[in-house]
Amino acid sequence: MHVKSIKASGFRNYKEVNISFEKGINSLFGKNGSGKTNIVEAIDFLTIGKSFRADSDQELINFDSEYSKIEIEYFKEKNSEIKVIISNNGKKIFNNGIELRKLSELPGNLVDVIFTPKDVLLFKDSPLTRRKLIDVTLSSIDRKYLNELALYKNLLKERNAILKNESFDDMYLQIITEKMIDSQFYIYSKRKELLSRLNDLVNETYKKLDDEKNEIKIKYQMFTDENEIEQYREKALSRYLLTKETDIKRKTTSEGIHHEDFKTYLNGREIDLYGSQGQNRITCLARKFSIY
Repeated sequence: MHVKSIKASGFRNYKEVNISFEKGINSLFGKNGSGKTNIVEAIDFLTIGKSFRADSDQELINFDSEYSKIEIEYFKEKNSEIKVIISNNGKKIFNNGIELRKLSELPGNLVDVIFTPKDVLLFKDSPLTRRKLIDVTLSSIDRKYLNELALYKNLLKERNAILKNESFDDMYLQIITEKMIDSQFYIYSKRKELLSRLNDLVNETYKKLDDEKNEIKIKYQMFTDENEIEQYREKALSRYLLTKETDIKRKTTSEGIHHEDFKTYLNGREIDLYGSQGQNRITCLARKFSIY
């Protein structure tokens, strides 16, 4: 697969831009603030329909424009095109001229690996950052994962709303909790599957980037570990029952897959505590390249 060209109008600092790419390695160069990262952001945006930099889509619209349009041509078994139009009313996404009804239909068409300077801090950053990397990866190759993740977040939001109510229906809380557990089982299963594959690949990739003989191990700090849904549901329900009083007092869900983490070890030691900046950088690169 390779990107053939990208066109954008009203996007970030670009009123109009049209760039063609060749097979192999392509480089973008220019002065600071000239818009190099914006091109990378535009390409990445078309993989899952979200920006890795902006909090909202409207931030991508040029100050002097009413809307932003991005078009990308790429080859993946055949010539294909993805186009997105962003306005204050939302966004419309087209795949080969056909408008997508749901955002979940976009991931998997175009896949990229992005590495930014702040990624060096991946292992020292919050668990949220590491979960996001896993979630974005899985969402780009598994549409059901993206749907289940969205469903889980909505159910979690609803459960927290119930907990904030001074006089809530206990049976309703139970129903939402059970639905949340069923949704998070799929998310947990796919996260675990991905981590298993990563651990097989990351060391091989690391050796291609550095001559040092280092061993990398990624450990999944999961909410509940059961391969069968019935056992998972039983154990998860037990944990939610134990934390129920705490959740009521704090008015929030204190446990679940939204608190999981993925810790990386270099030669048996946590890389965020004992790894050098260079080792952090190479390990992060190896981890990202191994994903695809």
